[in-house]
Amino acid sequence: MAQRKISLKKLSAYTKAGNCTDLNQCNYGIKEMKEFFDFYEKNGYKIPDEAYIRFYKLRKKEDILREKRKK
Repeated sequence: MAQRKISLKKLSAYTKAGNCTDLNQCNYGIKEMKEFFDFYEKNGYKIPDEAYIRFYKLRKKEDILREKRKK
């Protein structure tokens, strides 16, 4: 029996790029999104488009924060 779906609303604030102020928060959000994707795939659910958008924005924010760190 498949487990109940997890709502994007139940994820931490760090899964939204706008809430991340440093690289650690951004990495935490990325890790949480990957776990979300794994859960959905394992249980045969369709991953919401919004989840892909959040993940993309987090990766983009991560790149920006890495560039700032290098300077």
